Amino acid sequence: YHVFAEQYQRILARNDITLELRPSEGSVENIARLRSDPPTADIALVQAGIVSAENARTLETMGSAFYEPIWVFHRERKPPERLVDLAGKRIAIGDEGSVTRQLALDLLRPNEIDGGTTRLFDYGGIEAAEKLFAGEIDVAIMVAAPETGIIRSLLYSNDVKVMSFERAAAYTRLFPYLAVVTVPQGSVHLGRNLPARALQLLATTAH
Repeated sequence: YHVFAEQYQRILARNDITLELRPSEGSVENIARLRSDPPTADIALVQAGIVSAENARTLETMGSAFYEPIWVFHRERKPPERLVDLAGKRIAIGDEGSVTRQLALDLLRPNEIDGGTTRLFDYGGIEAAEKLFAGEIDVAIMVAAPETGIIRSLLYSNDVKVMSFERAAAYTRLFPYLAVVTVPQGSVHLGRNLPARALQLLATTAH
């Protein structure tokens, strides 16, 4: 979000508008800042699906800014095709209180993955990637734009792969704020042909 905010800052500066950037922990904190009395922010980037009915009465969106794909990175020799295939694995689902964690749990729950025989860890971002690289977890669920440094480092790895959502359309019926997006073969790096095949992913949007 900070990278995109910097782009808006440069664009608005051309019209003599000063945009003050205030870093935060993400969507949850951004909503709290908008709703505080008095508000400590005027505009914020927020992930779709997190705004409650109560918040929706006092907040308005100017529109969708960009897609944020949901990445399921894994170390499995046999690539999983469905989330249900992850039962019994060690899965990083995002930091406690994060939108990623909330979204990961929403997706895992219909597949009857709730932490019983499956171990769920509150790792997110760089920590989740490091644990995955080290083999301390089997799967990491992340939500971020493909331009994000951590996502690109995982996509470039020879040991880590990305799950393509075989039943993506079904999730959009259960969760209307989600969309299906395709990452074309070779779109990350043509020379290395990354990804090696087209990926069908689920995505939320930043508002």
